[in-house]
Amino acid sequence: MKRIWPWIALLLLLMILCIVTKIDDIHTNYNHHTISSAADSTQKNSARPIEFDIVTKDNGYRLDGRFRDTAQQQRLTNAFADTKRHLQIGNTSTNQTLVAQEVIVLVEEIIPHFANHYENGSIHFHNNKLTIDGTVHSYEEKRQMEHLLSRTTLPTQDNTVVVLPKKPISFRIDKQNEMLSMHGLFHDEAQVNKLVHSAPNGIRLDHISNDRTHMDTEGAVPFAQRILPLFSEQFTQGYIQYKNHQFVVNGLAKGQAALDRMKLLLAQSKIPIVDQTRIDPAVLQKAAEEEAAKQAREKAEAEARLKAEAEAKAAAEAAHKAEQAAKEAAQKRLLQAEKRRQEAEEAKKNIANLLKVENIEFEVAKASLTPKGRQTVNKLAEILNKYPDIRIEIAGHTDSDGRADFNQQLSQARVDTVKNALIEQGINTTRLEAVGYGETKPLVPNTSAENKQKNRRVEINILGE
Repeated sequence: MKRIWPWIALLLLLMILCIVTKIDDIHTNYNHHTISSAADSTQKNSARPIEFDIVTKDNGYRLDGRFRDTAQQQRLTNAFADTKRHLQIGNTSTNQTLVAQEVIVLVEEIIPHFANHYENGSIHFHNNKLTIDGTVHSYEEKRQMEHLLSRTTLPTQDNTVVVLPKKPISFRIDKQNEMLSMHGLFHDEAQVNKLVHSAPNGIRLDHISNDRTHMDTEGAVPFAQRILPLFSEQFTQGYIQYKNHQFVVNGLAKGQAALDRMKLLLAQSKIPIVDQTRIDPAVLQKAAEEEAAKQAREKAEAEARLKAEAEAKAAAEAAHKAEQAAKEAAQKRLLQAEKRRQEAEEAKKNIANLLKVENIEFEVAKASLTPKGRQTVNKLAEILNKYPDIRIEIAGHTDSDGRADFNQQLSQARVDTVKNALIEQGINTTRLEAVGYGETKPLVPNTSAENKQKNRRVEINILGE
């Protein structure tokens, strides 16, 4: 029994020793864990994550934030290179202590889908969390973003909103024979009225329907309002059509100025335009005819200076031959008319001078010419032969002595005698008109012998051709 106690004492000593050793080990491990945790916490506090915002600006996006280096910024900028939008660098800074390379890789993959499909969208990365905001027009586009975000272990938040697009309106305005007519599908009657009131003479409505599900998302109606007044007044025919997010403007302009104004308006459109406007061929033809007439007038003036050259040009320019002939004929008529006017003036003057000194005398109370009267008629014939285009009236007058019917017959017989005497001298009968007025047109009152002598007369009046 005494032999056992030393062994028991030794065993107790070993147990105590093991217990003490275990406590020291636990204390050491605890201290080591505490130091390690503190070191990790210090490291985490010193290595802050980057943060940035990509938000809509104008027709592109703006980048603001803090990065590790400019290379991270450039990677985001490059990701926009193959999209419809561009990225503008705003307020950014770099700090080598910042981390978070994984989010750069993720956003690089997101940007092409985001820039091409999101409206008024934004990408935010703050407090090591990535947030996506914006509007898309299909659930497929939203699911695509969810798929991209599911490939990362980073905390993410997807605020994408799906707004299914409305169906676009469509319409066509035709012009024919100065009348406008329109058919189409609109959102409401107000859109129709805007177009009707834009045309100075109004628009006839054919097959118009309204549907609240159809929207004018591109401003097609306001743009059509801008071009309708010009189209209505300055285009002879054509149409304005808006369909499938595109305008087709087809028409014939009444002039170059109207065409230029229309093309300027169409160039200002943000909606795709198919421009089929041109000048009306009839206007071009009229301009060509006016130019041809101008050339013909210039040619006529040149021909007046040099007839042979004018005739050669007339032969070479067959296209202007008919018009040139008409112009020359008109000019000739003008010259002939002027010549006849001058001849009439000269003939009138010569006849007046002749009758001023010589009277056409007749036998008393008879229609027979006296020898002196015959000489006067012969001189009158010479004047008429000199001016072959002149027509005259031989007017016979008497005084009031005797019966009125006798005076009328006598005056007519006397002018017929003069007419026949002139015909004998070679004067064409078509140039002569003989009228006896009797006592109806006295020069002076028949109150004296002198006055009666003045009223007994034969007058020669110039009639023209």
